[in-house]
Amino acid sequence: SDGGVLPDDFEAWIDALRDAVRACDVVVTTGGASVGRADHAKAALEAAARGRVAFGRLHMKPGKPTTFATLDANSYDAGDAPGDPRYAFALPGNPVSALVTATLLVVPALKRLGGYSSELCPPPEAPLELADAVALDAVRPEYHRVTLDWRPAARDDAGTDQYRARSAAGSLVATSTGVQRSSRLLSMKGAVALA
Repeated sequence: SDGGVLPDDFEAWIDALRDAVRACDVVVTTGGASVGRADHAKAALEAAARGRVAFGRLHMKPGKPTTFATLDANSYDAGDAPGDPRYAFALPGNPVSALVTATLLVVPALKRLGGYSSELCPPPEAPLELADAVALDAVRPEYHRVTLDWRPAARDDAGTDQYRARSAAGSLVATSTGVQRSSRLLSMKGAVALA
């Protein structure tokens, strides 16, 4: 279900999260996860009578202000008996950051909660080459949005059989989608992978 757009008000966040954890096994919010005066997601999760914030910032780019908490269905009602387990992700408000953190954290968690074996939950990984050098953050691991192409290995014979590409040796080549600022939604256009 969709909880709608919340005002920048702490009590509104508490009320919305109370309703959400009563009704949903997993709660995902976008926005309000950073550390500004109007960012209430983490504080509202910490305010639950029975809840634990497992992390409130991540060492990654984009997605640093992501928060994850475990709660129960009655976490915001201290007088009530504990309810069924609940999980909450507070993702950054930047669309690129939200999509990257959802891909790397939320989707794998939903798969695992849905009964997938742990080996099938993480996003698939494959070795690849970069088409060009990219400047990465020197401090935080950075998830660069890229397109992928197949580059067949050089052939020994002079043949140019274009229909042999499926079985030919070669490599995946990743090409950056351009400027990677988390506020730049254009970096998602055409992106099919993170490198």
